[in-house]
Amino acid sequence: MSRLIWTRSALLGIKRCHDFLQEKNPDAARRAIKLIRGGIHTIASYPEAGRPIEEMEAEYRKWVIPYIGRAFVVVYRYKNGVVQILLVKQYLKLEFIL
Repeated sequence: MSRLIWTRSALLGIKRCHDFLQEKNPDAARRAIKLIRGGIHTIASYPEAGRPIEEMEAEYRKWVIPYIGRAFVVVYRYKNGVVQILLVKQYLKLEFIL
């Protein structure tokens, strides 16, 4: 498993996702965070599984985590055995990110 580093921006992104869902449905918020953590575990285990981001260096990738009509997107950088989580963002329309 690759070494994992979180940026402040990524941690704030997870908090925003949680807070948004928490207002509407606390159980959904817990499930979403569990799903995001699972996605991060997958990235750490298989860092090259993420899709390269167009117009950026190949070390920058994204991992899309579908969730009930929306998706969470994790943007990360993989270089020299280190996965740096740069951004976690929620999208309400799945088709915008595929």
